Amino acid sequence: MRGIKVLAMVMMLAVGMQAFAQNNTKRADKADRPTKEEIMKKRWQALAGRMMLTDKQTEQLEDTYCDYIKDLAQLKAEKRSDRKEAKKDMAGKKEKGKWQPTDEQVAEMTMSGFDMQRKRIDIKEKYFKEFSKVLSARQANYLLKHDNIKPGHKKGMKRMAKKA
Repeated sequence: MRGIKVLAMVMMLAVGMQAFAQNNTKRADKADRPTKEEIMKKRWQALAGRMMLTDKQTEQLEDTYCDYIKDLAQLKAEKRSDRKEAKKDMAGKKEKGKWQPTDEQVAEMTMSGFDMQRKRIDIKEKYFKEFSKVLSARQANYLLKHDNIKPGHKKGMKRMAKKA
């Protein structure tokens, strides 16, 4: 009787292992993912729907909005690469304990932060003017404030509903 139970357990284990061995869906999932362009267009469609824009306004501003998001992403990538370089510099100079930056390094990091903020403001100003050609100033401001909302992102959608 005990031998039958052990045999049954081994059979169940073997069947379970075969079932997991054939689960190879990760490769298929990567191929089915939408491109960045498609994601941006979906974001724009969701945002345009929330703003209740007309079809004409939606079509006119779709490319402009995509360019705006690309510019912000490029700025974010620059900031990320600057941080990586700074971390590499810090890692080489770090000794025992915490690394203490010099006053010159702190000033340099602060100034680079200001430069990034200026670039972001310049991008927003440029696209505010573009959006204002088609939309009211209030709608254009709304677009600039809500540049990071993802379609289907529940927390973002709830936050948007509360603010609107």
